[in-house]
Amino acid sequence: MPWFAFTARHEVKAAQELRSEGYNAYCVQMVDRRKRHRHRAKGGAVWEPHAIVALKGYVFIEADFPDLWAIGKLRHVSQPVRFCGRLRPIPDAQLAAILSDRGQYFRDDDPPKALSRKAPAHIAPGDNVRFDFAAEAIDAPVMAVDGETLLVKLNRMILGRDTMRIRAELVEKVG
Repeated sequence: MPWFAFTARHEVKAAQELRSEGYNAYCVQMVDRRKRHRHRAKGGAVWEPHAIVALKGYVFIEADFPDLWAIGKLRHVSQPVRFCGRLRPIPDAQLAAILSDRGQYFRDDDPPKALSRKAPAHIAPGDNVRFDFAAEAIDAPVMAVDGETLLVKLNRMILGRDTMRIRAELVEKVG
């Protein structure tokens, strides 16, 4: 089935509203990489992964031909995106390029593991951990643990024989 784009002011709410009406809908999101803090005097900034909208103002709907009257009555969804004055589906190659497996964008109903992953309960020096780095799964032994960060020893052909400091919540598996 073809995909159509609609405008929306609150993209996540619009996608949820469309899904509750029975449409296959989503908005495109990405992980915010900035550090956040509210009060500088209380301490340094902390990086916590959270999702933000990547394509502001757009929601995508999968339908043979969307019912514009029913969608127009929804609260958070606005007008369909038209090409040359006509309602046209978005080419599949363009949507596939946006949501490719190696890209940084994802659907709001399918977040990556990094957003929902919690830090392992106990990591000690000498444990082997697995984490993703540079689109590759890396197994490395832990040399030291410093609160929320780990010092791991890399023994990879491309990355070389070196040490690296990673955050504990990036660890997928301890074993």
